[in-house]
Amino acid sequence: MLWTILLWIGSTIWEVNGLSVIGLQHSEVVAAIKAGGDSTSLLVVDAETEEFFKRCGVLPTEDTSPSL
Repeated sequence: MLWTILLWIGSTIWEVNGLSVIGLQHSEVVAAIKAGGDSTSLLVVDAETEEFFKRCGVLPTEDTSPSL
């Protein structure tokens, strides 16, 4: 199944294929996305949700976020 996802200004990619990309350079994140081949999963968090997680003292992860 093909999904088209829009990334809004202020959204952050937190994970690629279940691995954290926080602190990686842009080129490293792009390489991780490309390494996914035909299937890549992204955990994308908008600014409002990121702020909520910060207030709760929790990092957004695949385990703490709903799936589409």
